[in-house]
Amino acid sequence: MRMRLPFSNKAWFALSIAATCMLAATPGWADNSVAVATTSGTTAAATTTNTTAASGTSATDTVSDNTLTLAKAIEIGLQSNSSLRSLRLQIDSADTNAILVNSQIKKISADDIDSLDAAKSKYYKDQQNKMSQQINDLSYKATERKTKLQIQKLFYDCLNAQAELEQQQRSAERIQKNLDMVNTKLKAGTVPKTDLLSAQVSVTNAKASLLSAQNAVTVAFLNLNNYLGVDLDKKWTLIKDTQLTKPAIGNLDEALKQAAEKRYEIQQKQNEIQLAELNVELFQKYSALSTYQGSMAKNDLESTKIDLEDTKRSIEVEVKQAYLNMEASLSSVDMYKESQAMAEENFRAAQIRYENGLSTSLDVVQAEEELTKTENQYNKAVNSANISVVTFQNAIGE
Repeated sequence: MRMRLPFSNKAWFALSIAATCMLAATPGWADNSVAVATTSGTTAAATTTNTTAASGTSATDTVSDNTLTLAKAIEIGLQSNSSLRSLRLQIDSADTNAILVNSQIKKISADDIDSLDAAKSKYYKDQQNKMSQQINDLSYKATERKTKLQIQKLFYDCLNAQAELEQQQRSAERIQKNLDMVNTKLKAGTVPKTDLLSAQVSVTNAKASLLSAQNAVTVAFLNLNNYLGVDLDKKWTLIKDTQLTKPAIGNLDEALKQAAEKRYEIQQKQNEIQLAELNVELFQKYSALSTYQGSMAKNDLESTKIDLEDTKRSIEVEVKQAYLNMEASLSSVDMYKESQAMAEENFRAAQIRYENGLSTSLDVVQAEEELTKTENQYNKAVNSANISVVTFQNAIGE
């Protein structure tokens, strides 16, 4: 990426590093809230403060409440995420540097321009200054959007971990009831001891699975708290959102059109092209494109145009993949729910057969294992569907 910035290379390098770190945080979504983005870090910070004050709560007050919805998690994260806060500060420094550059540009009179260097000092740097601020703004918005997506994913990871823990608890209860039944039958002399051994093995395995699920919940909340920028040991009571539905996009073509209009990355590349075009125009007016520097300016313009096409192509692939994944994930939820219902019926039938001496304890254990498997598959399908929806929303610029 070729960004021609009016501030120092050191300042822009630090800003680029911060943005890259944020964009690299991968690993969708629930609400339609729009991230706040401004042309300067100072304004961004002020907007956040004013919004919070208007609602009658501060970031500290918000975090002090132990209940957490997805919308609230996004609000906290956009305020407290350390990478975003650092990026806002660096953009603010870049804007301050731009003000200093502007003050120097204004001192250059149009009557004094009689060379390419003088023209670039007056017109190119002025336009570069404006474009750079716009590019910074777009970069911040893109970073903020990706931050929101990551928060959504981590929130759903917590919901999924809790759902799996609840499922393991139900499984452990079912297996324990089966062991109790086997013990009763063994005392009555109606079943062999092998039934007891089989049931005991299942109980031990269930306890191990339960411990693993409990650990997964702890890790999921640790990751969420870390990304939100709150106390790592903060305890939350999550408010479950209903399963997400497909966004109101008629088809893939509409999705691609919306992405082309709303994705900040495309707007950013278009601004870079305008800056490169200005550089070429200055060579045409005050020098010659046949010079080495003029040829480099033309090459830079063509290279920037190629970057724009590459960006559009990359976004098109991203949108198509997100759309197909969402379609498949949403369709699979109902299928797994149906499988779970059938497994539940099979388990009940296995219990009845065993109670009446028509099957062994192993049959009950196997039926319970199949039920546990289908419950896990359904939980994962719901989580995948939620994440696929928010990933698609992010891809089309919502």
